[in-house]
Amino acid sequence: MVATKEELITVFVVSIVGFSGALEACTWILRSVLEYYPGLALDKKHIPTLITQGPSYITSMVHCILNSYRGIQQLYGLYHAPTHVKLFFPPTPQEFEPYIRNVELSNAIFAAYLLFDLIHIVRLYPKLGGADMVAHHLVFLICAIINGSYGILAYPFSWLIIGEISTLFLDIRWFLIKTGRGDTNFFQWMQYLFATSFFCTRVVIYSAGVLELFGQRSVLRDLVANGHVPGFFMGTTLLFIGAGCLLNLFWFQKIAAMAFSTNNKKPKKEA
Repeated sequence: MVATKEELITVFVVSIVGFSGALEACTWILRSVLEYYPGLALDKKHIPTLITQGPSYITSMVHCILNSYRGIQQLYGLYHAPTHVKLFFPPTPQEFEPYIRNVELSNAIFAAYLLFDLIHIVRLYPKLGGADMVAHHLVFLICAIINGSYGILAYPFSWLIIGEISTLFLDIRWFLIKTGRGDTNFFQWMQYLFATSFFCTRVVIYSAGVLELFGQRSVLRDLVANGHVPGFFMGTTLLFIGAGCLLNLFWFQKIAAMAFSTNNKKPKKEA
């Protein structure tokens, strides 16, 4: 059976509490580890940054691993589903119910993480991200709320959320820089893996998903015409998904230049 509203609210609240608890625990652990083993940070000037910002990156990795794994399961399970199942639920054929339920719970976790991280980004602004990161979080938080509330776009959520795979390599890259290991071969491999995973998930798969949505526009119009979802909310979430595609293309230009322009060179350490 699909998730109830009470379940989704519970998952949302528990997720926010869990991410907040993880942030505090990681702060204490990082502070203790760096106090007893300061040699872990080869560049001592970054120790305060590791303590204040590092926990946010660790929490991000937890979310990346959790929801990207769930996203792969959802993508596989819904790939051959009928178009109406991919775009609207309930009712849902029994064979697809476990995947739809997984989408609903993953969406609640995703929304909780976006809200949690957005608050943290704003609190430390602009250390954890600039205006583009704030806009990214706001846009997809709104999409998560709309889609979760009206039970739409389950399959698009699946190809969207696997983009978190690339964030894992970005987080590792940050730790390598801040611990003074930005000139290692391992760092360069993280650069390549970040750029490659970003291209595969957030450019190729995401763009293909947007094109598929465009091809399903008649079904999406029917959902509005039949009163399943208000036209304003459908238009808003589709507009934001399209804008996210353009933002990914914009980011990838920078990422590719960063990763591949350093070939056969030692990357500069981040200040």
